Amino acid sequence: MTTLTPPTSQRTQNPFAFIFLTLCAIALLFLTGCPAPKEAPKEEAPATAAKMLSISDIHFDPFYDTTLLQQLIATEVGGWQATFESSSIKTYSPLGKEDANYPLFRSAIENMKKSLPEPKGILISGDFLAHSFIANFKTYAKTDDQTEVRSFVKKTLQFILNSLTNAFPNTRIYPTLGNNDSYCGDYNIKAAGPFLSMLAEVWQPIVDPDGTNPNFKTTFSKGGYYSIKVPGPSAHRIISLNTIFFSYAYQDLNKHASECMPIPDTTKRWIPGKEQLAWLHEILGQSLTANEKVWLIYHIPPGLNIYKYANYGEKSQMWHTGFTNSFFGITSQYQAAVVANFAGHTHMDEFRIMKTSGAPLAYVHITPAISPLFGNNSAFEVFHLDATETVVQTYETHYLDLKAIEDGKDVGWATEYNFATTYSQSPINPANLDQVYQAIESDTAVRWHYMLYYDVSNRDSNVINFNKWEQYREGIIVGE
Repeated sequence: MTTLTPPTSQRTQNPFAFIFLTLCAIALLFLTGCPAPKEAPKEEAPATAAKMLSISDIHFDPFYDTTLLQQLIATEVGGWQATFESSSIKTYSPLGKEDANYPLFRSAIENMKKSLPEPKGILISGDFLAHSFIANFKTYAKTDDQTEVRSFVKKTLQFILNSLTNAFPNTRIYPTLGNNDSYCGDYNIKAAGPFLSMLAEVWQPIVDPDGTNPNFKTTFSKGGYYSIKVPGPSAHRIISLNTIFFSYAYQDLNKHASECMPIPDTTKRWIPGKEQLAWLHEILGQSLTANEKVWLIYHIPPGLNIYKYANYGEKSQMWHTGFTNSFFGITSQYQAAVVANFAGHTHMDEFRIMKTSGAPLAYVHITPAISPLFGNNSAFEVFHLDATETVVQTYETHYLDLKAIEDGKDVGWATEYNFATTYSQSPINPANLDQVYQAIESDTAVRWHYMLYYDVSNRDSNVINFNKWEQYREGIIVGE
């Protein structure tokens, strides 16, 4: 467990509040009138039956060394690793400035393998490609040719997955689509279009290696979503959703496969999302009948865009309100089947609680990013499962302190914290997360932990501080 340490001065824009809280934490019972924050318990995390890896927002950037680009274009994907190894750039992506370059991506996989050599499975919550991927390719390759764009996108996605499967050859991987994963740029994707058809071919060997789920290619090629049974001691199903279709930022594309032109008709724009929810309703009905426990995995979570709310006062939603309401209805109807929701997109270590009439209905666990672009240290998580392998008992966040590396203090990857020992709650479920939500307000130690771990222990970050923590806490709740 990480030692309780107050956030740095950049997190505490009110120095008097910070001094008071710091003195309280140091003095504890010795200072009259200072509430003593509760220390996280020292006991070990609960024993578990199996473990899984959770990865999100890799945002792999093959353009970090532009001198390699022409060689990458000319080389089959099997030769990409050797090309990257030949680069003179050996340093990791700088914190808050770039997406994940090859040295950082390679280091992350090596430490995943070191932390958990044989995971039960790997969840990947979307955004494989770097931000501005298409624009950067066209700029550095000096071409607008769509055939060349598509070839490079495909090879990049293949390289990412090959790197993971080479490290974990016996592990099932369960990926989901991110808003940057496209032939046409951010949020621009065509239902039943060429990108989804290509990605279905790339992902089929890792999602359904034994070919027992013939519907994978059908549903993924149509809308970027799928459902698959998970091998194990219990009836367990993972449903991967394409929540880009639910986003206000989503842009449908021209019917002509060769064009990346958004459709201005807002009515047609929402059809793929509605069709996906109808499919979800049907699959969850079948799962409930079969007594299956379901995990939903997707990229963009429901609820507030917390960053915009905390920094600009804008209460904009991640999803279109109609989709949020429909999803709530479906989740409520099949609450007995849906055990957990897993997402990414924000790059931060956070969670959401879906509530109805004040009662916790479901939770969304958000895994922090491999990419350090948004000021978060690079991270991945290890889920500890219960005996049924359907419930997450606790998780550990493993991180690389990139700021320390920039300061000449490379301590390598480390375990940042364990959820159960830090927050005194296990297993991960809506009711227990609601207890953490309440404690962020009432318990100084819990608040410090949440603030510190939110951007993965970047102590120089000002993303969340004593002036803004209440907005970030408010953003945890969806639907109340």
